[in-house]
Amino acid sequence: MKNSIKIIGISTLLACAGLSFADTVVFQNGDKLTGQIVSKTETEVVLKTAFGELKIPATALVPQAEAKAAENAEDIAVATSGNTAEKAKANAAEAAPSTAPAAAQEPADKSIMEHFDSWMDDYRKFVHENVPEGWEFKISGAIERRKTTSSTNSYTFAFEAKKKWGESDEFYAKAFYDFASEKNEIGHESTTTDKYGVITNYKHYFDESPWFFSNTLTYQVDFVKGIRDQIDEIAGFGRQFKFLDDTLVINLSVGPALRYINAKGFDDHFVPMGTFIQDLAWNFHKYMRFEESFYAGVSLTNVHNYNYIVTLGLVFDVTDVLDIALRYYYSYDCVNASTAQKSEERITLGFEIPFK
Repeated sequence: MKNSIKIIGISTLLACAGLSFADTVVFQNGDKLTGQIVSKTETEVVLKTAFGELKIPATALVPQAEAKAAENAEDIAVATSGNTAEKAKANAAEAAPSTAPAAAQEPADKSIMEHFDSWMDDYRKFVHENVPEGWEFKISGAIERRKTTSSTNSYTFAFEAKKKWGESDEFYAKAFYDFASEKNEIGHESTTTDKYGVITNYKHYFDESPWFFSNTLTYQVDFVKGIRDQIDEIAGFGRQFKFLDDTLVINLSVGPALRYINAKGFDDHFVPMGTFIQDLAWNFHKYMRFEESFYAGVSLTNVHNYNYIVTLGLVFDVTDVLDIALRYYYSYDCVNASTAQKSEERITLGFEIPFK
């Protein structure tokens, strides 16, 4: 009888002790222990139990957020007859707020950006090591495939180079190839553009002033216009204007020119001309710029023979390695044979890869 009373008394004390301890820790193997958390660090948890204080390594315990989610899952499993305990745990884990996915995603995003920055650094190093000092190069191209009642194919490719010597001298060169063809609804195909050429320009500023002398030399072959060889050399005298904190730059020049042309139906190979040239570059945004140029030439022996070229361009600086350019081109030339095609108009959306 006395032993029974002792057992009941001890059980009652333990029950009361258990009621005073509201914290439950869960071990990695699934065991649980109830008590009162006295202190908690990154490496150790001190738990006060009915048998005294226990120092438990943090690595031996399940994090409290996960333990709470598991406990909720068990409650859901008991209250929900249609779900198993495993399903309830899964539902509770989804419902429990957790920062683990966000924390895991952040390093992944950071890793992608670090990878891109590393690639950009390697690219800049490659360009710096392989591009001669002071030079800038650019590769550009555009391909169009358009189909309505007729179909159009066009290709444009170019390579450009630029060099500056101090503040007085600069050189520019461009090699290009343009092609376009059109097929109508009955299947007849015609070539509307097929030409290639080279353009060079040297410019010298007088005593670092805005006044300059320029020499432009061009060579081109145009199969559609029947031009076997055409060489234009232009000597220009002009001035540069800068506005809006030097973000807007305009060049104007006039001067004599001489054209040599070897074309079908054209007997007079040399044509003296007068020319006017204007070009504009406006960096109106950190990532965008507007470019425009105009050229006009007239024969000094027959004013009815003239030509002009208009170009417009909107360039988007996407990254250090790629620009997207929307360009418009129109030309009219009646200096060559009267039977040749006189006008040409094109709109292109293409890529430009700078090396500088």
